Amino acid sequence: MKTTTRSCVVLAAFAAFAGGACAHISLQQPRAEAGRPYEAVLRIGHGCDGAPTTGVVVQIPKGFEGAKPLPKSGWKVAVQGGAATWTAASPEAALPSGQRGEFVLAGTAPTETGALWLKVLQTCQQGSRDWSQVPPEGTSTKAMKFPAVLLQVVSPGDFAAPAGGAAPADAHKH
Repeated sequence: MKTTTRSCVVLAAFAAFAGGACAHISLQQPRAEAGRPYEAVLRIGHGCDGAPTTGVVVQIPKGFEGAKPLPKSGWKVAVQGGAATWTAASPEAALPSGQRGEFVLAGTAPTETGALWLKVLQTCQQGSRDWSQVPPEGTSTKAMKFPAVLLQVVSPGDFAAPAGGAAPADAHKH
């Protein structure tokens, strides 16, 4: 019985890891405290069919106040028309297809708790990926090819408690 239980735990952990590994754009910290400053560190895992990433546009969600893209070496940043953008300043600055890159959107999380979806348009030297699919209800993106990025906005009490047994958010700060 002990071996069966241990095997189930290992399989569940593997399934959780595999699900996260399939995400092509993810957040370093997928939880934010309601009404508090938050830096959405968006991790882009690959380019478009082998082409390097040359641009990233994030639609700023309603309630995410004072949002601005933080500088990234070799990239131009701007906020226009409700979107934050990063554009490679030169072909050499583009994010190679096989490399992971991070783009940071800073602002203040909404005061209302719940799911907040970050819709991201990734442009490449050839092609693009529109990461904007949102489930009609709930938060499962399992069957979606190009899901938006989910940020869970939680109450101060829930934010102080570790999510799923993970280390507190401060443990990831350098």
